[in-house]
Amino acid sequence: ETKVIKNLANFTDTNALTYSQEKEVIRLSYPETDIGPKVNINIECDRDALEPQVTMESGTDRLISFRFLTVEACLVPPAQCQARNSNKDIYDLSELRHEDWEVSVTDELHYSLKVCGSLPVTKENPCSGQTGICTFRYKDNSTSIKTDPKSLGIMYKRPEVLENGDIRLEYSHGSLHVEGENGTYACNMSAEIILRCADTEYGPKFESATACKHTLTWATPAACPKKQVTSIDCTVRE
Repeated sequence: ETKVIKNLANFTDTNALTYSQEKEVIRLSYPETDIGPKVNINIECDRDALEPQVTMESGTDRLISFRFLTVEACLVPPAQCQARNSNKDIYDLSELRHEDWEVSVTDELHYSLKVCGSLPVTKENPCSGQTGICTFRYKDNSTSIKTDPKSLGIMYKRPEVLENGDIRLEYSHGSLHVEGENGTYACNMSAEIILRCADTEYGPKFESATACKHTLTWATPAACPKKQVTSIDCTVRE
């Protein structure tokens, strides 16, 4: 297996490169040559595989197939914006995803965030590429010029219902943060939002932050469970 991977360095072009958006799978196909058989590499989205996992699926004299599981192949955030608790109650955050939310921590520091999706790639979003939460500052007290953008990542996992009934949203794989003269300490910035059931919409609020992880809280009616009622005789009784 190691020998085949090393030999891939001798290939300059792939015979085929395809991407399935529905399955979130990238396939690389290297043609058979004098130095080795045809090689297929399937790079598959796995939101739990923060470190790539590599296995050999099959191997013959003519064809070898590898499988890579990695969160980096998750080019599309999950469309599902619902979660269930152990009682099968439904938490539906879909109504929050239709708006881009902004949080002001100080006169300078601000957050823009998107629930269950990515902020639009426009000039109003200073973070490039796909990002669910972007921190930035306004230049010289301006209300339009945004500087020092940092991505706190994007939601690769579905919402999680905690034991106390709160909902956690995890954002990961944000901008690289490096400390030390030699860059000895580095992390990809991330964030979490803890949503709590409330009768009134309060919007997201800043809670705390370290160099690598930011935490926000959010009291909202969208975080209240929706009871599921089933019937076998087409009637519902209170």
